[in-house]
Amino acid sequence: MKLLSLPSPRLWMLVPVCACGFLIWTSVLRVRHLEYIATAAGTPVEMDSKSATGYAGGVRQFIPGDRDVGSLEPIAQTQQMLARGEWRVRHVDYDSAPGGRPVWSASPYRWWLGAVAFVDHVTSDRPVGAAVERAARVADPLLQLLLLIVTVTLAARFFGPLAAALLSIGIAAMIPLSGAFVAGHPAGDGLAAIVALWSILPLLVVGTEKHDERTVRRHFFAAGMIGGFGLWLDVGGELPVLVGIALGGLFAAWQNRRADQQSKPGPPWRMWALGGAAACLVAYAAEFLPGQDPGLKLDVIHPLHGLAWLGAGELLARAGGWVRGVSKGWQKKEIGMTALAATVLLVPVVIAFLHRKELFATDPSLLRMTPLAGGAIASDLWTWIAREGLSAIVLGTLLPLLVIVPIVWLLVRKSVEVRHRTIAAIALGPVLLTLVVAAFHLRRWVHLDAALLSLLVVGVLWAQTGARRLLNGWLWSGAVVLAAVPGLVALWPAGAIKSVSELEIQSLIERDIAHWLASRAGEGRATVLASPHLSASLAFGGGLRALGSPYNGNRTGLDVSLRIAGTNAQDEAHALVQSYGITHVVLASWDPALEEFSRISGDNEGKSLVALLHRWLPPRWLRPIPYPMPRVSGFEHQTVIVFEVVEIQDNSVALSHLAEFFAEAGHPALARSAAGALGRMFPNDVGALAARVRAAGAAGDSEDARDAFKALETQIAAGGSNSLPWERRVSVAIALAEGRRFDLAQIQMQQCFAELDEAGLRSLTPLTLYRFLALAKGLGMKAGDPKLENLARQLLPPEIRSTL
Repeated sequence: MKLLSLPSPRLWMLVPVCACGFLIWTSVLRVRHLEYIATAAGTPVEMDSKSATGYAGGVRQFIPGDRDVGSLEPIAQTQQMLARGEWRVRHVDYDSAPGGRPVWSASPYRWWLGAVAFVDHVTSDRPVGAAVERAARVADPLLQLLLLIVTVTLAARFFGPLAAALLSIGIAAMIPLSGAFVAGHPAGDGLAAIVALWSILPLLVVGTEKHDERTVRRHFFAAGMIGGFGLWLDVGGELPVLVGIALGGLFAAWQNRRADQQSKPGPPWRMWALGGAAACLVAYAAEFLPGQDPGLKLDVIHPLHGLAWLGAGELLARAGGWVRGVSKGWQKKEIGMTALAATVLLVPVVIAFLHRKELFATDPSLLRMTPLAGGAIASDLWTWIAREGLSAIVLGTLLPLLVIVPIVWLLVRKSVEVRHRTIAAIALGPVLLTLVVAAFHLRRWVHLDAALLSLLVVGVLWAQTGARRLLNGWLWSGAVVLAAVPGLVALWPAGAIKSVSELEIQSLIERDIAHWLASRAGEGRATVLASPHLSASLAFGGGLRALGSPYNGNRTGLDVSLRIAGTNAQDEAHALVQSYGITHVVLASWDPALEEFSRISGDNEGKSLVALLHRWLPPRWLRPIPYPMPRVSGFEHQTVIVFEVVEIQDNSVALSHLAEFFAEAGHPALARSAAGALGRMFPNDVGALAARVRAAGAAGDSEDARDAFKALETQIAAGGSNSLPWERRVSVAIALAEGRRFDLAQIQMQQCFAELDEAGLRSLTPLTLYRFLALAKGLGMKAGDPKLENLARQLLPPEIRSTL
């Protein structure tokens, strides 16, 4: 018996201490890694307390782990909330350009992120916008630590030290539950999981040895309040938990239908419903009143949820009495109250059915189970398992499901006490229902894990009774520890603190593109058309606007962006680009979502806008701009193509821009081909001749470059450069300087400086701007306005700015 004796309560409390240590250590490693990534590349950005983001120009520095763009939206919305002094965010303009879109998501997580940021702001004097980025790295680990401490404390009081210890292991090691709190991935899923767990745990008090009716009523009311808060956070995630609790309650009543149970009171479901309805009303008032009514959107918190809950609670209480044989006969009062409760329940259900397209709209974020590196991203559970096999993360996800087996065995055994079968039925209901939902929407697995933890408590309460309680206690403890091992392995940070993964390199380059576009566009704010994930990254990093992003509220913008990319009618594409204020089109080789969509949409002939851009056949309202992509070892094969939306160009100007792009971007074969086309089509155009000189020279075709240069001299002597656009005149001056005709180049430069303005400087490509400034320095020329001089230098990439 000594071998089977369980440790003392004090020793059991060492388990939560170790769990806290594991969470703190792994979070510290991840935070240090994220801080290293954020400063690993790029030019440091100056802080600005007047900027909403805390950085000059409205840019951002935060790099999400593993390119998780879902982490970016809470940061941007919290920064907006704090900058405007608002409690709630009801509209954003970073996507769904040009007007932005409404936001109906719950505020509590933004309040938590803002509170952590405010503490950092006060203690560090960091601008509050920048403090939000720093808070985003630690907010969720702090939330998990708080969950563990509170859960262990309360569980030890109501369910005993063994239950508290095993809960701490589950909170620390279960995947994806613990993965929902990973540092640097602020999304709010962890907070929703906390609420899902505590909307079940208070109900289990009826399974403890010492409880009275008053205590049970209080706990059921509290469980309803917490469940209502869960609906506020995430209707789609919490609703299966609540419906599962109701179904479990019915099953529990059916189990207790024997005659010897008729005299005992059933669970106080009316108190549960009353608490839930009160929480729904308070949450709705806090989120939307006054004057921000979302209408009949039942995918966010609404008083109709509370109304339905009241009806369900009344029906559940009455159905429980009928099943157990307490209520007898069909009296008029009974029929009337039942009909009223059914009506109260059915009204919201009917409204939800009428608005089912909005309520059950496809959300791409549901495909991702956890933000962990290597986490599941699939359409359903079976697809993921077939692809991954029995990896550590798969085992860590599936092994906790084995707790269902002993609970089902507990339910079918007649010798088990009624109180244990009751809480087993109540806890099993949400597990089974959330399992069905999570199998098709992997992101909902965090709610399943929360429900599984409640089943663990049921098992522990049952194991601590009877003659074999010591053996059962050891068996439960050993099973939990074994099931936790794969999760601990998957949760341990992989790689060194100063290592950078391929996904993180992509995020760094996307941040660099965003900063470059923000600098190029100036105060006008560029509006980008790109793949959904790239759009979100660019809008966040540069403070830009995007049309299509992967966020659930931006369905309209996403549809329009895919329509522009996939249409074969270029007039339609141009009209849509102008209508939605698009200024830049960005294509990245590592994110070919737009290209894939154009193929799926039936573009078999390669005539869609994206297909034409990849074949270097841009329409005349798009101008290619060479982006100075950072040189990263092992990433040389990746490319970024940026097109700027301009007024419809003449054919000669459009082809000249394309030729110069090939020359600057390092495509000699294409530059030679474009130079030949310019020679055949526009032999006497001064701007075309300048582009031909530069393209032929870059391609190594010295003979064609000499012929073009001679023709250029002849045309300038004949007055062919008198009416050149400013940007084309700069190109002519550079071409003349390359041919050593500095006398003619100086004349062109003098006219360029006479017409110099901010818009002209921003229209130049990086290399052209560098050559323009270098030529001006060689000729001893300067802009009359110091602001233009500073702007010209700021527009240059840092690596070539220092060479002037």
